[in-house]
Amino acid sequence: MDWVARYDPRQRTTNRSNAFLQDEITLAPQKLLLTLGTKLERSTFAEVALQPSVSLLWNRTPQDTAWLRFSRATRSPSRVEHDLIYLAFAAPGPENSLIVAEVLANTEIRSERMLNYEAGYRFSLRRGLSFDLAGFYNVYDGVITTVSRAPFVRPGPPLTTVLPSYLENALDPVVYGGEAAAAWKPWATTDLRFNYTYLGGGVDTVADVPGPSHQFHARWFWRVHRKLEWDNSYYFVDNFSGVPSYHRVDSRLGWRPFPRWEISVVGQNLLDNRHLETPPVLSLSTQVGRSIYAKLVCRF
Repeated sequence: MDWVARYDPRQRTTNRSNAFLQDEITLAPQKLLLTLGTKLERSTFAEVALQPSVSLLWNRTPQDTAWLRFSRATRSPSRVEHDLIYLAFAAPGPENSLIVAEVLANTEIRSERMLNYEAGYRFSLRRGLSFDLAGFYNVYDGVITTVSRAPFVRPGPPLTTVLPSYLENALDPVVYGGEAAAAWKPWATTDLRFNYTYLGGGVDTVADVPGPSHQFHARWFWRVHRKLEWDNSYYFVDNFSGVPSYHRVDSRLGWRPFPRWEISVVGQNLLDNRHLETPPVLSLSTQVGRSIYAKLVCRF
C-alpha cells in the first residue's frame, strides 16, 4: 500500500557492526570487584557510538551486598525513522484539491542517548529471609518523536495541502524508579515472595512514564504433599496510558502422580470478568478475561 506508507528510497542496503570489551578487576579479594566495559557500535544511520559502563560490587559480609553502576547507551535510528513517509489522514479540499496529514522521516535524525545511574543493596536478616533494594535514574537526550510543522502545498494533480509532522530528536525526558523485594521461606514446604516497583518522571508532551507508577506482586507457594502443590499470585498495577488500575489473582493446583507427569488446574484473572492490561493501539483495545483450564504435561 504505497499510498499509505512508502520508503524513500524504495531500496537500501544497511549494515551494522559492533564490538564489546570488558574487564573485571579485583580490588579486594572476595570483597570489592570493579567491572569496566564498553560497547562500540556503528550503523548506516549513525556514526560510531561509544557506550561505556562502570560497576562496583561490594560484598560487605556474606549476608550483605551493595553495588553501584553507571553506563551510557545509545539507540541508532532505524530505516523507518530515516526513510519512511506515512499518510496519517486524507480528506477532499476545495476545488478538487486534497488535504493530507503525513508523518515524514528525517535524514538528519541522530541516535537517542541515555545516561544511566543505578544502585542496589541485598541483605539477609536470617536464613530463609532476604531483601533486595534497587534504584535507577535515567537521563535521556534526543528521544525521537513527531513534531508538527507549517503546512505546504504539493503541486498536482491533484493540488495537495500537506500537514506535515516530522520525526525529530525533540524529547529529553528523565525517568527514575526503584524496586523493593522480599523472599521468605518459613518452612521447607512454603515459599513467600513480595515485590514492589515504582516508576516516575517522563516529559509533559507524552505519557508521564512508559508504564504504571506503582506495581505490587505477591506469590505464595505451598507444597501440600510431595506430589501435590498449590501456587497463588496477587498483582496490583496502577493506571497508565489509558489503562485503569486493576487487581488480579491467579491460582494453580498441581499434582504429580509420576515423576514425568503433571496434572494441573489453573485459574487466571479470578477477581473480574475482564480488564485492560495494555494501552489501546490505534483506538483498539484488547481486554484480558477470566480463564480456568486444566493442563497435562509429560516430560521426557
